Amino acid sequence: MKKMNPAGNKKGIVLLEAVVAFVILLIGIVGVTALVMASINLNNKAQDTNTGMETSIKAVEQYMNGGTPAVTDTGTVSATVSGVSVSIPVNISEEGQLVFFRAK
Repeated sequence: MKKMNPAGNKKGIVLLEAVVAFVILLIGIVGVTALVMASINLNNKAQDTNTGMETSIKAVEQYMNGGTPAVTDTGTVSATVSGVSVSIPVNISEEGQLVFFRAK
Protein backbone atom coordinates (compact mmCIF):
# COMPACT_ATOMS: atom_id res chain seq x y z
CA MET A 1 0.00 0.00 0.00
CA LYS A 2 1.22 3.45 -0.89
CA LYS A 3 1.59 5.91 1.97
CA MET A 4 0.33 9.41 1.27
CA ASN A 5 2.49 12.30 2.30
CA PRO A 6 0.47 14.55 4.63
CA ALA A 7 1.73 17.55 2.67
CA GLY A 8 0.56 15.84 -0.49
CA ASN A 9 0.33 18.27 -3.39
CA LYS A 10 1.17 21.25 -1.16
CA LYS A 11 4.94 20.75 -1.27
CA GLY A 12 5.84 24.05 -2.99
CA ILE A 13 2.78 26.09 -2.01
CA VAL A 14 4.30 27.50 1.19
CA LEU A 15 7.42 28.63 -0.68
CA LEU A 16 5.30 30.18 -3.44
CA GLU A 17 3.17 32.03 -0.86
CA ALA A 18 6.33 33.35 0.80
CA VAL A 19 7.71 34.59 -2.54
CA VAL A 20 4.40 36.31 -3.42
CA ALA A 21 4.26 37.94 0.03
CA PHE A 22 7.86 39.10 -0.37
CA VAL A 23 7.13 40.61 -3.80
CA ILE A 24 4.06 42.46 -2.45
CA LEU A 25 6.12 43.76 0.49
CA LEU A 26 8.91 44.84 -1.88
CA ILE A 27 6.44 46.75 -4.10
CA GLY A 28 5.12 48.54 -1.01
CA ILE A 29 8.62 49.46 0.17
CA VAL A 30 9.59 50.79 -3.29
CA GLY A 31 6.41 52.89 -3.37
CA VAL A 32 7.05 54.37 0.07
CA THR A 33 10.68 55.09 -0.86
CA ALA A 34 9.54 56.97 -3.97
CA LEU A 35 7.11 59.03 -1.88
CA VAL A 36 9.82 59.87 0.66
CA MET A 37 12.22 60.97 -2.11
CA ALA A 38 9.52 63.17 -3.68
CA SER A 39 8.80 64.66 -0.26
CA ILE A 40 12.48 65.46 0.30
CA ASN A 41 12.74 67.13 -3.12
CA LEU A 42 9.63 69.22 -2.52
CA ASN A 43 10.89 70.19 0.93
CA ASN A 44 14.21 71.37 -0.53
CA LYS A 45 12.39 73.36 -3.21
CA ALA A 46 10.12 74.96 -0.60
CA GLN A 47 13.14 75.84 1.55
CA ASP A 48 14.86 77.51 -1.45
CA THR A 49 11.68 79.44 -2.22
CA ASN A 50 11.37 80.51 1.41
CA THR A 51 14.99 81.71 1.46
CA GLY A 52 14.41 83.72 -1.72
CA MET A 53 11.25 85.27 -0.30
CA GLU A 54 13.00 86.23 2.94
CA THR A 55 15.85 87.84 0.99
CA SER A 56 13.40 89.70 -1.24
CA ILE A 57 11.34 90.95 1.70
CA LYS A 58 14.49 92.07 3.51
CA ALA A 59 15.70 93.98 0.43
CA VAL A 60 12.30 95.62 -0.16
CA GLU A 61 12.02 96.63 3.51
CA GLN A 62 15.52 98.06 3.40
CA TYR A 63 14.64 100.01 0.24
CA MET A 64 11.36 101.26 1.72
CA ASN A 65 13.21 102.48 4.82
CA GLY A 66 15.54 104.57 2.66
CA GLY A 67 18.51 102.22 2.76
CA THR A 68 20.09 100.92 -0.40
CA PRO A 69 22.58 98.12 -0.92
CA ALA A 70 26.15 99.19 -1.63
CA VAL A 71 26.96 99.82 -5.30
CA THR A 72 29.14 96.99 -6.57
CA ASP A 73 29.45 98.00 -10.23
CA THR A 74 28.22 100.39 -12.90
CA GLY A 75 26.98 99.71 -16.39
CA THR A 76 24.45 100.52 -19.06
CA VAL A 77 21.03 99.01 -19.68
CA SER A 78 20.04 99.16 -23.35
CA ALA A 79 16.70 98.37 -24.93
CA THR A 80 15.19 98.73 -28.38
CA VAL A 81 11.42 99.00 -28.74
CA SER A 82 9.73 99.57 -32.11
CA GLY A 83 13.04 100.68 -33.61
CA VAL A 84 13.78 103.20 -30.85
CA SER A 85 16.96 102.47 -28.89
CA VAL A 86 17.47 103.69 -25.34
CA SER A 87 20.59 103.36 -23.19
CA ILE A 88 20.49 104.23 -19.49
CA PRO A 89 23.59 104.33 -17.27
CA VAL A 90 22.95 102.38 -14.04
CA ASN A 91 24.50 101.54 -10.70
CA ILE A 92 24.44 97.83 -9.95
CA SER A 93 23.91 96.64 -6.36
CA GLU A 94 23.58 93.14 -4.94
CA GLU A 95 21.69 91.95 -1.89
CA GLY A 96 21.93 88.20 -1.42
CA GLN A 97 20.76 86.66 -4.68
CA LEU A 98 19.02 89.83 -5.82
CA VAL A 99 20.62 92.29 -8.24
CA PHE A 100 19.36 95.88 -8.36
CA PHE A 101 19.79 98.25 -11.32
CA ARG A 102 19.28 101.95 -10.45
CA ALA A 103 19.52 104.78 -12.90
CA LYS A 104 22.40 107.15 -12.12
